[in-house]
Amino acid sequence: MRYVFYCLLMGHLLSFTAFGCDSSMCRAKETLELYQEAGLWGYKTQDGTIRIKPQYHLAHGFTNYGYAFADGYLIDENGDKRFKGYLYDNGPDYLVEGLMRYMDEGKVGFLDACLHVVVPAEYDFAAPFQQSRAYVCNGCTAVAEGDHFAVQGGLWGQIDRQGQLVVPLQYSRDEVYDLGQP
Repeated sequence: MRYVFYCLLMGHLLSFTAFGCDSSMCRAKETLELYQEAGLWGYKTQDGTIRIKPQYHLAHGFTNYGYAFADGYLIDENGDKRFKGYLYDNGPDYLVEGLMRYMDEGKVGFLDACLHVVVPAEYDFAAPFQQSRAYVCNGCTAVAEGDHFAVQGGLWGQIDRQGQLVVPLQYSRDEVYDLGQP
């Protein structure tokens, strides 16, 4: 219900799918292409019109949903920083079941494809959704293991797609994974 209210509050009567707001409502307005000048990345239209001047050291192309990942942030077609991206596999997190992780003040939450907050950032770690649930923890820390990291300690539980705890934050990592699903 909170999510429906948010979408209506934003001035849009959106159609809904099983994964939240209909992502067709946030398609890119135009195709923007990466270009490089003096070692920095920017974005231009297909006809060469510069839309976002070169200013990024690291940049990915725009998605079909109208956002790109640049210098650690999810940016819109005007170059405005919308959210700090959750880094995964040398880039932004993937959309899984229509949601991706983002960061806010060191905490993890979930956005939909339109960059609407679905689950506010309130966890120290969150795994991607599987079967409409995600493992989450607070009080846990990332420990380097070679090129990757493992999350250790803290209290673990599971949330549903609305951010409601369906397994309370009271288990160790191994215990919550042993409970099953996802």
